[in-house]
Amino acid sequence: MSKLTRFQKIAILSILVLILLGIGASMLPNATVYNSGSDVVSMFRHTFIDNPIRVVKEWMSDFSNLWSAQDENKQLKLLLEKQPQYEALLQEEQKKVKEYEELLGLRSTLQQYDQVFASVIARDQDMWNHTLIINKGSKDHIQKDMAVMSSKGMIGKIIEVSEFTSKVKLLTSEDRMNSVSVKVMIDSETSSEGILQRYDAEKGAFIVHIFANTDKIEKDMKVVTSGNGGVYPAGLLIGSVSSVEAFDNQVGTSLYVEPAADFHDFQTVVIINQNGEK
Repeated sequence: MSKLTRFQKIAILSILVLILLGIGASMLPNATVYNSGSDVVSMFRHTFIDNPIRVVKEWMSDFSNLWSAQDENKQLKLLLEKQPQYEALLQEEQKKVKEYEELLGLRSTLQQYDQVFASVIARDQDMWNHTLIINKGSKDHIQKDMAVMSSKGMIGKIIEVSEFTSKVKLLTSEDRMNSVSVKVMIDSETSSEGILQRYDAEKGAFIVHIFANTDKIEKDMKVVTSGNGGVYPAGLLIGSVSSVEAFDNQVGTSLYVEPAADFHDFQTVVIINQNGEK
């Protein structure tokens, strides 16, 4: 049984071929010998040196390209996986921009008051309809009882102030200590005054008591702060009349008022300083 490896057999066969070619070439004229020897060397170099090297280089190049393609595919897959997150962030930023635009429009209607813009930084799920925290405090000249609005309408007032943050009590709080002096705008010259008594969570509406009995109040009339009571400045939008109710043994008229502000969907607010009138 032969103990030679396949490579050794190929090497021995190649040497024998070269020897035979050398013997044959010795029988030819010198020029023919030179040409034959050159051809043999070229063939040997091409077969056993140049071609293997070229194959190895091509293989290494293909492997490198494959590795790069795999890396690019991983990066592309990661970007595709993050696309929903990027879309959500974009929508959130677009929402903030819209809120700022609406608040800037609101600013022009309240030019007589100092205004401070703030962002909501905390809102406890257990106290969702009661309080929230904003990122402005005493260093920004925020004081207790200042009115707070979203881009849509009144949301509440400041009840606690620290150096860098403040707590806002929302109008949707149901502790029955949240009364606001308001008026219903019957027309451009006539209004009927009353008080916002509380928020009815089941109906999603404020209950407003109007002091005088009147049949002039109709659905969709605007309800704004009256300025009486010394806390809220006049003219801040509360909402619009959704229905008029009659209660027994009660003087005046009671209304359900749909809030103008969306109390579940805002991130930016403006604080109104009526003591800093311009």
